[in-house]
Amino acid sequence: MIGHSRHIRIDRFIYVTLSAYRRLAFQDRYEVARLIGRINRAAEPSGAGGTMLVGPGRWGTSDPFLGIPVAFAEISRASVLCEIVAMHEHLVPDVSLGTHFLNDVVETDMLYLALFPERGNTYLSTQWFESAPNRLLEVLPYAGPWADTIRIIDVTGEPEIGGVAFLDADPFEQKVICYFKR
Repeated sequence: MIGHSRHIRIDRFIYVTLSAYRRLAFQDRYEVARLIGRINRAAEPSGAGGTMLVGPGRWGTSDPFLGIPVAFAEISRASVLCEIVAMHEHLVPDVSLGTHFLNDVVETDMLYLALFPERGNTYLSTQWFESAPNRLLEVLPYAGPWADTIRIIDVTGEPEIGGVAFLDADPFEQKVICYFKR
């Protein structure tokens, strides 16, 4: 984790599904990055909280084999950027530490997280992300072919979710927890 300690409300998650993303051709991975940029420029979530991006591999990579090839401008409105350090069975990409892309993340005070799904006390509820209502087509009506890959989950005002999402981050302890409060 890189960033200051914080307690923030998360109103929107933009989640890139690992299983769908790893099946895409490289050219399609560039299209996913452009769509995330359009989501970034589109309507904000309906609340005072932030947006958290969660996806496989390295965000901002120039090589779509290693992650999601977004430019920083395509994710600039996010409050939290989470790299799931996994791509394929035999590939665990390096995280973005030390990259120019990460410098932009730090300079804008965006919280950066590297999540290692198979390590220690790490837990990510992919089932929750993949079953929560997806708002992608409400934000980008023409993005139907990408609904299995990109998921927009607006927490605020969603009765099926039943609460408000918060993220607590402590960089000194290197602990982050994202949870719902009813």
